[in-house]
Amino acid sequence: MATTPSNARADLHGQVALVTGGGRGLGRGFAGALAAAGAALAVAAHSAAEIAETVSLVRDAGGRACASKLDVGDVTDVDGCVAAVEHELGPIDLLVNNAGVASPPGMDWEVDSSAWWRTLEINLRGPFLCARDVLPGMIARQRGRIINISSAAAFGNSPSLSAYGVSKAALTHWSGRLAAQVEQDGVAVIAYAPSVVRTAMTEPPGDLARLDPNHPRRFPAYIRGGPRRLPRAYRGGLHGPRLRSRRRPDRATCVGE
Repeated sequence: MATTPSNARADLHGQVALVTGGGRGLGRGFAGALAAAGAALAVAAHSAAEIAETVSLVRDAGGRACASKLDVGDVTDVDGCVAAVEHELGPIDLLVNNAGVASPPGMDWEVDSSAWWRTLEINLRGPFLCARDVLPGMIARQRGRIINISSAAAFGNSPSLSAYGVSKAALTHWSGRLAAQVEQDGVAVIAYAPSVVRTAMTEPPGDLARLDPNHPRRFPAYIRGGPRRLPRAYRGGLHGPRLRSRRRPDRATCVGE
């Protein structure tokens, strides 16, 4: 597989990307970067107002985008979203599984069990359902890319983020298993774990900041502006380098085959 220089600009013209959780934060940043690279963009999230704003921003910048209200934990919602996107924009070439929620507050023996499990339904089952729907088409076309947004919490041990950490660890390991299943079919699957980025979830008093006493109350300067460019995992389009796990604290972590 040909490699792509780390400073190369992505060219995603003629490709369709679906970003879940695209209404705000990282999802909105990914959506804007993918649209700027030329992809036709589908923005999906549970908040109709937020995804409408993201789509408006993309269109104002000259991009092509559509909005789809989506609960990634609902199989009917996911099936309908993927079908609607492919009807409007065409087959999905790139899926960014970004939608996620934080853990319920408290220790495991104190939290509501349904809320704990709901975290896994959104953060793990949601990406599984989305991938399941787009993969048959990707395999048939012998090309595609799935980016699962993981977290450093997958490798840590914060007691106040139990369900979140478990969900992201499982997402990371599942990404490797899925990658092995489809690597002969021209499809790449990557778990991408950004470092801490200033979003509504992480910025005090956001969910992660509220639940984790070790969460930073101040952000380094390089995080304050949010995502500014495509992560390296995106820049090869559908045929970029495969990235293995790396654990440098100043860089994102990508896991995949």
